Amino acid sequence: MSPEKHIPFSKVLAALLDQDKPFPPSYLRSFSDLEIRDRVELKKIWKQIQPQRRINLLQDLEDLEEVDYTVSFEEIARLLSLIHISEPTRPY
Repeated sequence: MSPEKHIPFSKVLAALLDQDKPFPPSYLRSFSDLEIRDRVELKKIWKQIQPQRRINLLQDLEDLEEVDYTVSFEEIARLLSLIHISEPTRPY
């Protein structure tokens, strides 16, 4: 098995924003143990990501975490809960 190559997080975010192409599964591990600067950058662009693409990303992260115990997406979960809390309440 070859060692994993580091993917710059800016490239991961650009791929996430590119609605014309599927998000590369090889980029999913980049969301594990997010560093502060990466969380800041993700927060900046989160609302620019189409809702279905966000859902797909979170489902893919959940699936990966179920089969690979070396990844941890706690930081992204915290970040998204803060984003959700800071949004105004929407009437249903």
